Amino acid sequence: MKYVRKEFIGLLLIAIIISFSLKSAAQEEDIYSRPVQFERSHNYDVLNYLAEFSFDLEAKQLFGNVEVQLRALKNHFNECLLDAGENMSINSVKDLNGESLEYKHRGDKLTISLSESYNYNDTLSLTISYLSVDPVDDQNIFQDSTDQYPTMIWGPNFPNRVRFWMPCYDFPNDKATHEMIIHAPEGFKAVSNGELFSVKNEKDTGGSVWHWKQDLPHSTYLYVLAVAPYVVFSDSLGDLPVNYWVFPRDSASALPAFSRTPEIISFFNELYNFEYPWAKCDQVMIPPMGGASESTTATLYSNGLIINLDDKGLKDYNFDRIIAHETAHHWWGDLITLRTWSLTWLNESFGTYSDHIWTNRTRGADEGAIDLQAKKDAYMGEAHTKYMRPIVFNRYNMDSPGQNFDRHTYQKGALMLHLLRSILGDDLFFKTISYFLHKNAFQPVDTHDFIKAIKEVTGQNMEWFFDQFFYKPGHPVFELSKSWDENSKVLTMEIRQVQDTIHGVPYAFRLPVSIGIYNPSGKLTRELWLSKRMEKFEFKLDQKPSMVKFDDNNILLKEIRYTQPVHELIFKLGHDDVIGRAEAARLMGTMERSDRITEELINSARDDISWYVRMAALESLENLGYDKISKICRELSEDVDPQVRTTAIRILGNTGEKNLVGFFKRKFQAEDSYRVQAECLRSIGKCGSEKDIPFIQQAGTMTSTRNVIHNSSLAAISTIKKNNN
Repeated sequence: MKYVRKEFIGLLLIAIIISFSLKSAAQEEDIYSRPVQFERSHNYDVLNYLAEFSFDLEAKQLFGNVEVQLRALKNHFNECLLDAGENMSINSVKDLNGESLEYKHRGDKLTISLSESYNYNDTLSLTISYLSVDPVDDQNIFQDSTDQYPTMIWGPNFPNRVRFWMPCYDFPNDKATHEMIIHAPEGFKAVSNGELFSVKNEKDTGGSVWHWKQDLPHSTYLYVLAVAPYVVFSDSLGDLPVNYWVFPRDSASALPAFSRTPEIISFFNELYNFEYPWAKCDQVMIPPMGGASESTTATLYSNGLIINLDDKGLKDYNFDRIIAHETAHHWWGDLITLRTWSLTWLNESFGTYSDHIWTNRTRGADEGAIDLQAKKDAYMGEAHTKYMRPIVFNRYNMDSPGQNFDRHTYQKGALMLHLLRSILGDDLFFKTISYFLHKNAFQPVDTHDFIKAIKEVTGQNMEWFFDQFFYKPGHPVFELSKSWDENSKVLTMEIRQVQDTIHGVPYAFRLPVSIGIYNPSGKLTRELWLSKRMEKFEFKLDQKPSMVKFDDNNILLKEIRYTQPVHELIFKLGHDDVIGRAEAARLMGTMERSDRITEELINSARDDISWYVRMAALESLENLGYDKISKICRELSEDVDPQVRTTAIRILGNTGEKNLVGFFKRKFQAEDSYRVQAECLRSIGKCGSEKDIPFIQQAGTMTSTRNVIHNSSLAAISTIKKNNN
């Protein structure tokens, strides 16, 4: 082993620990024990559904009648298998002539015996009358009112739940048009996909009948049935209707939340070079379900996302990034759709990368870089603590394909698209995705379709790229070393790939990397291609570099073992990009404390132009000791950015010093950020006593976006009671 100076030991140990934990934790959840799944076969093609729904709210019953028009895909087609949940009672099945057909309904499958045998390409219609109740152990159709949302009806859709409220072919590789005629109770409005054909009042019930037509084909998991006392806000992008369907209590949040929707649609029209393909774009509130979900022409949002969303809340929560992600799905997922649930990246990787492009364009390059780093961190967290899997992964439980909607699908897939873009270049990358969308519009697709599109547009065979980054798990782990020969003025850099090859992780990744060679006067950049387990490169230079940076443009999803001396990290802290400066601050925080390191971190925490770096430097100062950290944290509790202020308050709260309670209370009352106010309450909980509970309770009555103040007050009171027991 080479001699390592004391200041390097912390870095080296961290690198070793990270690598070891990744190797071990990758097997913590045995995802390879899941069953192997394949694309579902079907012997018919659904052409259209014509469905009519009415409801008994008190009994929680849905009365349905659906006509299924289909085309035979085989000769001697005499039996039709549909998906129909166990929560359904089938009343009758009839053919086009009204004659009753025999059927069997077992589990969630409805097998219909046809009255005659059909040949390939013949068309036929089946009409099914049924009653649905709330399914057991799944999302309900009928939602009881709470303090956050009213009584409503919602047909759960993703990923395979339409079968609970409408017999259908419930798998994404078949697309059909549909009409929905929805009898809404009095005071309710009904929204579905496509264009609103008519609304009629029902005199005998006081309700109304909403007739929606979706005249372009899409997959069933994108179908919408939502009935509630909605308040509808109308907007537009030229002739395109854009509407926001919110619950009455959320009316004030509608425009703050959704008003950038037309701008985002316009942005993607240009980015993809493909005009928004649907009849309308609705944003629709439903009860809490964990976030938002794409549905053709009518994106579904958990109303918890916009509770009390106002201008103050928008300082803390970047809501337009969520809108950008879900709006991108109108192309990636709705227009083109994954053939099977092993291909989730075709929906979610593109959605996630699209929200990054929006962030980069609207908030600037630094915020774009921070967003990419957050995506890297999210994936690494999953790889370190749960598992590593290929992005294209056919092991999941058929009743739970949502298992594949994880950080490999969202964040890793987006980062691989970013790498592909860097290899192809912007012009060819965006030409490819536009071509892919046009060629495969309204069709189910797979990874090979995208690889083929790249070949047809660029002439480049990128099968090697998808083989190692999409069909194999893992990411490169680099061990770097460098040396400088003053006599020859040559910098030598040795690059080793040391990733564990468990479950087929590539022994050596083939990939490009940029090397940044920095001096006070500027930098040189050298572009390399790596393909071996160990490679050595030499660079003839005029002078010894102040810093050498591997992956200078931060393109790669990677781990690095790279020991850097203090003077190089200090240079990095002052001269690198936003991600590099934050990295330097964090690494310096792991080193044995010295006056020089402390001084540089304090200067960075005070003066760096990026909140992200100021926050990283402040976090690295946390173990300074109360006197020193109190001074810098009090100062940075007045920072212009609420995330820095939140960090300062959190660190002060972690000291447990009781004499800070008055400071936290004054700060709470003066703050204009819900995020910071919430942290003030949590810090009172860590430093205070039972006599502070009345203040916390009163603070908790404040209205705040996503109820963060109230939730933090409950957490603070719980902490006080726990500490006093």
